[in-house]
Amino acid sequence: MKISQLTPLHICLAAILIIGFARSNEENETKGASRKSKSKTQHQRFLQQSEISFDSFLPELETLSPSNASSEVVEKMTETLRNRITDLFVNAKSSFCREKIAKHISYFVNTIGNETVSGTPFSQFHLRNSCPEIVSTQRKTNSELDREMTKAWQPPRDETEYIDNYKDLVLLYGILMHGDVNGTLRLIQTLDKNDEYKNKTFFVVHVDAKNENDEAYLHLLNFSKERENVHIVPNKYRVRVNWGGFSMVNATLQILKYSFGLLDDENEAKSNDAQLRLFFHKFVHLSATHYPIKSNSEIRKRISEYPIDANFMQIIMKPNTPSPSDWHYFVECDDAVHRIHRLPPLTFKNHGVHLYTGSQWFILSSDFAEYIAKEKDDVPELIEYFTHVVVADEHFFSTLLRNSRYCTTHVNRNWNYFQFDRWENEVSHQERDRRKCLFPDPDRCGRSPTYMTRDDFFALEMLDDLFARKVR
Repeated sequence: MKISQLTPLHICLAAILIIGFARSNEENETKGASRKSKSKTQHQRFLQQSEISFDSFLPELETLSPSNASSEVVEKMTETLRNRITDLFVNAKSSFCREKIAKHISYFVNTIGNETVSGTPFSQFHLRNSCPEIVSTQRKTNSELDREMTKAWQPPRDETEYIDNYKDLVLLYGILMHGDVNGTLRLIQTLDKNDEYKNKTFFVVHVDAKNENDEAYLHLLNFSKERENVHIVPNKYRVRVNWGGFSMVNATLQILKYSFGLLDDENEAKSNDAQLRLFFHKFVHLSATHYPIKSNSEIRKRISEYPIDANFMQIIMKPNTPSPSDWHYFVECDDAVHRIHRLPPLTFKNHGVHLYTGSQWFILSSDFAEYIAKEKDDVPELIEYFTHVVVADEHFFSTLLRNSRYCTTHVNRNWNYFQFDRWENEVSHQERDRRKCLFPDPDRCGRSPTYMTRDDFFALEMLDDLFARKVR
């Protein structure tokens, strides 16, 4: 059709189509531009959050000497670091603690300045996994998880060593104590009341080294002089124990070392005992707020149903794989834990071992207890790593057991009953215990078991467990 043959109607329709096409193009360009502005990469978003502006003195940098220019840049770059350290020093009062925090922060800062340093702390960390069991990190069915969670080392009696008569079982109770001494005395007296087990029951007590526990320490010291089977970790080796800190693990290590005669002879509790190891079959780890809910005979019978080398520890059998952004590096001083920076989570791929979460209350064979106390194989390296992990007591022992040759003797029970209180973030900010809220997110907090009383005993006796915590 020639242009001269177009009617007004044809021209009008063409105009409508052209305008509509143009508008469509404009809208698509606008949407495309909008999508483009929103489609930043993860790295670009990170840069936007972390960027420091040097615009205010950028033109002056070329007029300065390299040394002066670097001083200006470093001053600007470290403003946020200065603010972060200021916040940390609010809870760090002593010179020792502030120096400790500064030193550990420098380990991270100096990885840039000192090019001879290979990575941040523990980034090159590697351990030997001596556990012969194959651990699968693949997604498991509920039945598979149930089988793993009920793991128990209990072969036929003719295949390994058992205690033939439960009355011959020798138990060593390692007790962590702070606060009221009466709970510790009650626990010892209850577990030691049967004459037939007098030579088969021992106690080693660690008393928190904070000043308010000194009177309790002296009281227990005098109490131990009247009972040959009661031992107190010497004052020199007492640890100031703090919620969330490695100090909880360290206090347990002092009990174990005392039990195997690995401390020197400065011992106010028993003369020359520090050079002697205590003989026992099983190490039972309790707190002063534990209380037995079964008889001493029943406790012995239950433990004797398993091999003499069995290790009872309640562990989540699926390896823990926290996000690197959620796993932090802490230092402990001034009776508090202080968050420094990121800590690489232990993974089999990067570090050779799996990270496990479990209970710090357990029953160990004498062999495995000695393995820990004497810090054999990679135990020293694990101690160094977990010194910087918050709530290390719930990770150190379970990770050690599951990555050592003793993993095959694991019974996934500890026969401890407790019930947790609410999470600390479930109360108002004013009422929170700040010791339990240690992460950048103020609503990410921990919790502790709630107290039970004698009124709960009837219900507790119905349980299959041997001990309950916390009992007033």
